[in-house]
Amino acid sequence: ARERGIRTVLNAAPYRPLPPALAGLVDILVVNAVEAQMMGAGAVDDLGSAGLAAERLGASFGCVVVTAGAHGLAAQMPEGGQFALPARKVEDARSHGAGDCFIGTLAAALVRGAAIRDACAEAAEAAAIHVSGRHV
Repeated sequence: ARERGIRTVLNAAPYRPLPPALAGLVDILVVNAVEAQMMGAGAVDDLGSAGLAAERLGASFGCVVVTAGAHGLAAQMPEGGQFALPARKVEDARSHGAGDCFIGTLAAALVRGAAIRDACAEAAEAAAIHVSGRHV
């Protein structure tokens, strides 16, 4: 992918140690709160700590998105910028599969050419719909 100029996204779920050679090939790392903590970025229990975890992981990866469940997500950009998106409040019908919904929607948005912030917003909305049980 790198040789062909293709951007790579790694969803490090479930967590397992990444070989350094693989880490160097990841353009966008996506982790949840548990995975971020297991990767040494500290506890994530709100948007502030998600931002700090994204910043810490950003030292090893180009772009990092840390999802923090009902709190939302924070992202560290390769050029040093950061953003956070609070979660839309929904009645939690079931959270199983929310991460898969998020990463699939994120990847699809990126393939369509969306900027990372817009792709994250679209993915977060899709995950919120999934969790609410009201599928469209």
